[in-house]
Amino acid sequence: MDGTCLDTFKRISARNLRAMKILQERGVIIVPASGRALESIPSVILKDPSFRYVLTSNGSRVTDRDENSRLFCEEIPLSVMKRLLEEFRRMPVTIGLQVNDRYVVQGGTIASAVGLFAFRSDMEKVSVVRNIDKVLEDAEGVEKITMFYRNPSARAKVSEILKEYPGLQTAFTSVLYAEICAAGAGKGNALKKLREVLGISREETACIGDGENDLTMFDESGMTYAPASASKVILAKTDVITADNRSDAFFRMTEDLMKKHLV
Repeated sequence: MDGTCLDTFKRISARNLRAMKILQERGVIIVPASGRALESIPSVILKDPSFRYVLTSNGSRVTDRDENSRLFCEEIPLSVMKRLLEEFRRMPVTIGLQVNDRYVVQGGTIASAVGLFAFRSDMEKVSVVRNIDKVLEDAEGVEKITMFYRNPSARAKVSEILKEYPGLQTAFTSVLYAEICAAGAGKGNALKKLREVLGISREETACIGDGENDLTMFDESGMTYAPASASKVILAKTDVITADNRSDAFFRMTEDLMKKHLV
């Protein structure tokens, strides 16, 4: 969502929002798909009941907001999460968890300041806690771990630790940042499940994405779009390249769909 629908100030532009409404009026189901936790989805989406289904935490969850139910849920087990915390708390890293639809950062002072800067794309709602173990007391699992390395050498150590956890998948999105989810999570698996629930075929599905975590979602869509600012691997795989997100990528996708009489 961030690289396709939001501007540099992390807001959905008026044209992108208007495009979503035009598609909804034509009977299209718009499903926001994001690496964010549900409560960190832009408020303009959360306040609008027409966005019934939301795919969050890189495909760890699909939520039916009308029924307040989970259509898809692949989370890191608490037993695994607690073992990881014991390993990570001795390292120069700032940890964030997406749990129970919330985004929580461990820290206080410097650690939390670094973490909030690193995870600023989720800043609509974020909680800073000194004891992240308390957050897990009411959880059944963890949607996603976000990790900022305060020391670049920490990345290699984290990579070695994660080799002992085959039930996890890790995206090292930069030299200082990583995202960790359950192996069964992913935007592709989540979208496939939602299509099955709604009785929609792959050929009836279109999506827009900009990062490598969108690749599996492309596999489950009949028509794919990417902004010009997308990663090289996405640009190589997409059907159509639109203007970048600063030029209303979602709006441009909608124009193309209408021009081709696909909606």
